[in-house]
Amino acid sequence: QFLRVFGLHVRAIAAISAARETPAEAPKLLEQASSYARLLEEQSGSSRRDATAVAGLIRAGVAAARGRRGAALAGLDRAEKEFLAAKMHLHAACTARRMGELIGGSDGRAMIDRADRAMACQGITRPAKWVDVYTASCD
Repeated sequence: QFLRVFGLHVRAIAAISAARETPAEAPKLLEQASSYARLLEEQSGSSRRDATAVAGLIRAGVAAARGRRGAALAGLDRAEKEFLAAKMHLHAACTARRMGELIGGSDGRAMIDRADRAMACQGITRPAKWVDVYTASCD
């Protein structure tokens, strides 16, 4: 199950990133990413919180790529809560950092700083680069 969740997550991030680089293909690529979120939601539940969290993260990336900031923030919030419930603290910190980037201002900066400190405690020296591995850009 872990490999399925991970594989769908990586495919979705690739589709969202490609959609940002090739606007003509964006609708098809974002729908593809959304289909991966649906597949994860089908296998989610209390025993698969990681799948629920990743689905929320994907939906946030799709929403951001479509310019739907409110939906992106809601997806990130949901994903962070599910990652915490699944005890996936590094993923939660990555998600919180993305949320901080999207919120901006002093509140967003505070979220980014907290997330960076949490990642530094795990030996991560370049949090922004690490976050790029786990989440699609939301800018």
